Amino acid sequence: MQDQKLSLYQLQRELNRCMRCPAGQNQVYMLSRMKSNGRLKKDAPQLALDCKIRAFLGWKKKVYFDYIQKVCCGDYHRQCEAYITFMARRRNSFMVP
Repeated sequence: MQDQKLSLYQLQRELNRCMRCPAGQNQVYMLSRMKSNGRLKKDAPQLALDCKIRAFLGWKKKVYFDYIQKVCCGDYHRQCEAYITFMARRRNSFMVP
């Protein structure tokens, strides 16, 4: 990605465009946290992804910008522990008689 300043919306679109992991295709979204009274918390909105593979494995499903940029948009075959574990379990399930 370029080093220029981008809005969160532009960054979200860029991450969705460069997504390499099949579980994350068009799944990046802006996360804004709400208080119980309906107001936004003072935390800045951030980009997140609810990973279906991590959820299937029972892991924490939500990942954030740095992880998405480094792993999901990168070499997820080697860097994503969830993907590696999922594929290993999938292969092993076919080998059991």
